[in-house]
Amino acid sequence: MSVEKPARRLAAARALRWRATKWLRAHPPAPTLTGRQTQFDADQRVRHDKADATGVGSGVMTGGNVRLTGGTLRPPQVCGYLFDSLTREGIPVVEQTRSAAEVRRGETDRVKTFTDGVFAIIITILVLELSVPPNLSEQSLAEALQETWPELMAWVISFLITGMYWVWHRDLFHQIRAVNRDVVWLNLLFMLPAALIPFAASVLGEYPEQPIGLHVYGAVLIAASLMRWVLYAYVTRRPELLFAPLAERPRRIGGLLAASPIVVYALAMAVAAAAPRISLVLYLTVPLLYLGLVAFLRNRPTTRAEAEKYG
Repeated sequence: MSVEKPARRLAAARALRWRATKWLRAHPPAPTLTGRQTQFDADQRVRHDKADATGVGSGVMTGGNVRLTGGTLRPPQVCGYLFDSLTREGIPVVEQTRSAAEVRRGETDRVKTFTDGVFAIIITILVLELSVPPNLSEQSLAEALQETWPELMAWVISFLITGMYWVWHRDLFHQIRAVNRDVVWLNLLFMLPAALIPFAASVLGEYPEQPIGLHVYGAVLIAASLMRWVLYAYVTRRPELLFAPLAERPRRIGGLLAASPIVVYALAMAVAAAAPRISLVLYLTVPLLYLGLVAFLRNRPTTRAEAEKYG
């Protein structure tokens, strides 16, 4: 009798897990409601994609005991439905509630606000680099404008690349419901080379024909793209940070889009000494190729849903 009772509990828990998952998929949580996220598994921790942006929570079943954790993660009718079902089945439930401080630490708002501010400052500094000498005659002004084409070219390239990084960051954080300290630091490390783009653009504008100027510009962009890929890889491999865990295929597509500019930047640096203008054109093609690749993926029925997340 003592052996049969745990077995019945285990079977009931597995059946309840199936019913709860089916019910949750059919009744997605409203963003204004509160409750708790619940997950079930008889042998191991399982993470699901049903939660809102107000905190991180999970549920674990081990040996017939169910543990519910979370902050404001589920509509109350979901929590009540599962709690009542577990109680009827005679399965012990241990409830843990996250503190308000823990919930606030996981919010993404401050990270997104800080990053948006950094990108705004980067673009502002870029445009401040553009100027012509005052009190020029019409002919002198025409000559001065003609001489500013390297600065204008560096500004256009840098503006498009900065905008590409911002759009990518925006799309990534639309999928993130909570952050941990590692994400905060990785985001800061992504901002480090991104904040150097105005400096690299000024060097490129002053010395557009010099390989060293093109190399400095390429090195900054490679560092930014590398940290961009590291941030993406870290977040997408941790489904507890996401609204919905990414499957293998969309995760690879996103990783490809994040890392592909590195190849073009490296090629632009390689040809800088022999053909500096071709190197400039290669830098310009990166945001254009990125937008073109996203548009291509959107037009394919098999990749349209994934491409909508990345640009």
